[in-house]
Amino acid sequence: MRDCDDELWDDLDREDDDCEDEDDESDEDENEDDDEFDAIPIELYNAVVLDEVPWDTKEAEELFQECISAVTYSPRETTRVRDLYEMPTLEDEVYPLAAAVYLGSTRDQRAVEPLISMLSADLYECVAAAAWALGEIGDERAVGPLKEALDNDGFETLWECGLPLSEGMYDDKQARLFDAIGDTIFGSDVSPIVTALKEIEAKKGSADR
Repeated sequence: MRDCDDELWDDLDREDDDCEDEDDESDEDENEDDDEFDAIPIELYNAVVLDEVPWDTKEAEELFQECISAVTYSPRETTRVRDLYEMPTLEDEVYPLAAAVYLGSTRDQRAVEPLISMLSADLYECVAAAAWALGEIGDERAVGPLKEALDNDGFETLWECGLPLSEGMYDDKQARLFDAIGDTIFGSDVSPIVTALKEIEAKKGSADR
């Protein structure tokens, strides 16, 4: 016959097992949350938020090519105005937004055509990010597409709103990323498209001297 002490220890063991199961489930939930946000490579996050770029040439080229893919937009099949419910959100476009900022910082002219395709994005923040990057690169091929994008420039509305891109985001990592993107693209009260056109013209003038 078992005594009370044996039964007590059995109960405690079962409670420990239950706690361990709950901890495992919590860890799985946390990992799922991490995976859900990990839509961009950690190398890209570090480059945009921490200004830490890969030192290894091969790794840097791999990141560059991944970013090129992220900012390459297919031509619009129709010119009709998108319904509000069809519009992507900032979270949907986090990869191309971060990629455009990174590509602009590289000033690599191989990124010009993909970034020009990004000027056709539905989300204005993506258009602004592409414009900023094209201004940093300074290639004259972007002048015509930038002027076209200027016809639908939504900067004034966004600037008057005055909200950071991270507004309403509760994930610290995600908020830091969007704050870094916003600070880079919207660092002044002038439209990124206007700024890009001015920078390209200035670079052209310097090259002609």
